Amino acid sequence: MLRIRPDLEWDRRIAALALPALGAIAAEPAYTLADTAIVGHLGRTPLGALAIATTALSMTAWLAIFLSTATTSAVAGLAAARAAGRAGRSAGAAYLVAAAGGIVVAVLVAVTAPWVAELLGARQDVLAGAVGYLRASAVGMPFLYLSYAGNGHLIGLADTRTPLRIAVSANVLNVALEVLLVYGLHLGLLGSAWGTVIAQAAAAAWYGAASRRAAMRPRRPGRAEVAALLRDGHRLSVRTIALGVVPLTTTAIAARLGPGRARRPADRDAGLVPAGAAARRAGGARPGLRQLVARRRRPGSGAPGPGGAACGWA
Repeated sequence: MLRIRPDLEWDRRIAALALPALGAIAAEPAYTLADTAIVGHLGRTPLGALAIATTALSMTAWLAIFLSTATTSAVAGLAAARAAGRAGRSAGAAYLVAAAGGIVVAVLVAVTAPWVAELLGARQDVLAGAVGYLRASAVGMPFLYLSYAGNGHLIGLADTRTPLRIAVSANVLNVALEVLLVYGLHLGLLGSAWGTVIAQAAAAAWYGAASRRAAMRPRRPGRAEVAALLRDGHRLSVRTIALGVVPLTTTAIAARLGPGRARRPADRDAGLVPAGAAARRAGGARPGLRQLVARRRRPGSGAPGPGGAACGWA
């Protein structure tokens, strides 16, 4: 019987590429997790504003993810064909589109922040906080897009460890800056936003330095490279928009519910409220367990029997 032995060398090469790339992908959501953990201690209003703002910002980030994925494919294919010049121009096209597109998106986010936040359900103090966070975070958009371009360039050259190191370093810097700005300097929600912006700027600088040291450095792109990137990006962006409709809609609906709408429909329709709340509205103190038991046992008290509402509900 013929036995086929796996090619261990190929397995090792695939693992060497895949595992650091997986780590870099896992490190990316840590920005939002750090923001949520730090801002969550500030109260419900800042946390609600953060939820609204990060939902909108995530959509703008997803729209530009093609700067990483399309660049990876283009650079990897050209590097395999030993077309160093074309690979460098493809990387240069990614950086050019990232810089120009990041500036345009930053301006749009800053200008439309009030309408976007209100569309997603923000009101009053939450609206003000979300608008401030969006406008501060808009400054970091060009840096985020440049990081995507650098990530695609390096991974296309089979360098997945450098993006992992940059992602981890940027997240550590982000947490340190947010703790300093939010709790040390007491800047609140805006401190969280500016901490993330500084970390994104640092990540973009690190990616740029790593690209300049790469074997196939970015070069001045031609129209063909820019057009190819935008063509591929258009296709990926349409898919991203379709996937982003669900979280955007969910956030908008949840923000409009509010705390007063969270009661169970059956309880709301039946007019059931907690006994303590009913007593406070009536001007009395909350009844204790002994008073409730005595009321149930007192003849003619009108207290519910075993088939009535549970104890503790009026």
